[in-house]
Amino acid sequence: MNILNKFFLFFYLIITSILAFVVGLMPLNILSNDFIVSFVKEANKNFYVTIFAFVVLVINLIVLLNLFKRENFKLGVSRYTSEGELIISNEAIKALISKSLSDVKGLKDFKVFLKPNKDKLSVMIKAIVFPDHNIPNLVLQVQTATKTYLESVAEIPVAEVKVIVDEIASNTKLRME
Repeated sequence: MNILNKFFLFFYLIITSILAFVVGLMPLNILSNDFIVSFVKEANKNFYVTIFAFVVLVINLIVLLNLFKRENFKLGVSRYTSEGELIISNEAIKALISKSLSDVKGLKDFKVFLKPNKDKLSVMIKAIVFPDHNIPNLVLQVQTATKTYLESVAEIPVAEVKVIVDEIASNTKLRME
């Protein structure tokens, strides 16, 4: 939800909360009937009330339209094919990335984070590497393997693969292959 929609929703909720509060106070006789009647009579004469009503109406329409607007699929990548919609979940994408990195030597462990953009997927990998490997070459291998594998197997366009070397492994025992 973008900033403008959040503002409209905030404004709408404030107005409806105030109206609900006033209506809730009416049966308790906290607000006198004369006050309510005089307010309504004055509101009929005031042009600003009409403008305010139309602003609230426009905000209501914007909030309603945003409820039915289809947002980007946040739980994975969605594409349309000639046969229908194809959805690849984030967990499946992470599994594909794990498979692509299984042949890269020098990684002890890693965590994958995904950020779907409009057209492409951004991948961030936090890695724990062994100290006896060249880190820039290892990062390049991870980036290439991830991007190539995702684009060839799942046909997911990848914008970038960011690798953060989070830690250097203290023990130099290599993984079982």
